Amino acid sequence: MVTRHTRMAPAAIQTGTPPQQQLQRIFVPAESMDAGAQNGNATKTYIYDQVVWEFPEDADASVLFKLPIPLDWMAGTNAYLYPVFCTSVNLFAKVRWLLEYIAMTQGMSYASVAIQISSVIDADGTGMIIPKKSEWMTLVGSALAAPGEPAFKRDDFTLLSHVKCRLHRTPLAPEDTHPGHLYLFGVQLMYQAFI
Repeated sequence: MVTRHTRMAPAAIQTGTPPQQQLQRIFVPAESMDAGAQNGNATKTYIYDQVVWEFPEDADASVLFKLPIPLDWMAGTNAYLYPVFCTSVNLFAKVRWLLEYIAMTQGMSYASVAIQISSVIDADGTGMIIPKKSEWMTLVGSALAAPGEPAFKRDDFTLLSHVKCRLHRTPLAPEDTHPGHLYLFGVQLMYQAFI
């Protein structure tokens, strides 16, 4: 996993001046994921000599993974996530992904129910599929911030450890029209960072 960390807050943050910001990224590879006890459909296999998760075309399948809370995240801002995958059939069609996520603080969940978001992604079957920005899934910033801290102070980051996620392919949904298997290489997280 590759990430960018800022150990000390820039002076502009400490004085309250709005800092500059830009999108940073964290990639979570397939080998860092797990099927979990609920799921018997997604299977781990190899494509191009690397670990991928195979999702069937005829049953819901999912994988579990964790997203670390980046130290340079601009707390309270939205983050974005998308799957990086390819298909077994060279055909232009749509794939529906569903993400469940819940922020964890010191080993406890921040909310009682996971948030669900979905995205329908164009898949052309010609190689690695990296969705366009309009197909990214939005992780609501306030759902990732420490409870009881509306000011989203930088010091609050020590209260947050990670975001627990489950990513589903839902081929039985009417929006999913792709007839092939999917091979998930990982997920990309995009977030607003202090610079």
